[in-house]
Amino acid sequence: MKRRLRHAIAACMDALPAGWDIVLHPRAAGLTIEFTEMQATLRKVFAFCARRAAEQAGVVASKQ
Repeated sequence: MKRRLRHAIAACMDALPAGWDIVLHPRAAGLTIEFTEMQATLRKVFAFCARRAAEQAGVVASKQ
């Protein structure tokens, strides 16, 4: 399972904003989930992080 997860993460890393560290806790469902579904889920998580980073950058920019 670790190998599948690492491969899925590597394929989605471009969606993760710089400076973010993500901790993932794989579940048993990771053994049976389709690889494309795993990638889609990771892309959603990384997109959420990107939106959050953009929001935080906006807050920082507005305080200056």
